Amino acid sequence: MAAPARPSRRVEEDRVPERFVYDPSRADFQGRIYEIYRQLRDAHRVYRNPDTGVFAISRFEDVRAAASDVQTFSSEGTSLGVGLLPHIQVMDPPRHDRLRRLVTMAFTPRRVAAMEPRIREIARGLLDQFSGKGRADLMADYARHVPSRAIGDMIGVPPERREAFLHWTESMVAVPSDGTQG
Repeated sequence: MAAPARPSRRVEEDRVPERFVYDPSRADFQGRIYEIYRQLRDAHRVYRNPDTGVFAISRFEDVRAAASDVQTFSSEGTSLGVGLLPHIQVMDPPRHDRLRRLVTMAFTPRRVAAMEPRIREIARGLLDQFSGKGRADLMADYARHVPSRAIGDMIGVPPERREAFLHWTESMVAVPSDGTQG
């Protein structure tokens, strides 16, 4: 009886590793997110996507240095803003600073403390909705709703429009598998 054939050393040497590409819009990105970020951090300290020209940095000290050097590094015009009206994540000073001051006023320690009872009420209400079922998808049934309802309350979204508000906000920031913004 013949022994089963083993791959020859030649076959193993012919395998070419897949070229590393950091592209959060790829369909397989979420399923490989930890592997991708580990490889980005360990092997590509400063990464430039050859297709889009977008840069990514992944190490804490590098990110901190870039974030504090707005003369050299810019967020404006990055892929984060494709398809959307300008938003705070892709603005540079002084526009970013003006908007950040406005947002910061809504989240002072006193205002956050005042919101805590309502946020607890939202969280408990969501837990009550699925606690008798014995199982839940914590992201779909719980985590995505807490901030949406809290912010919706802050800006006056009526209860009957909560689901629409959640859909709109998620659609606004979604990156479909074809790479276009939602």
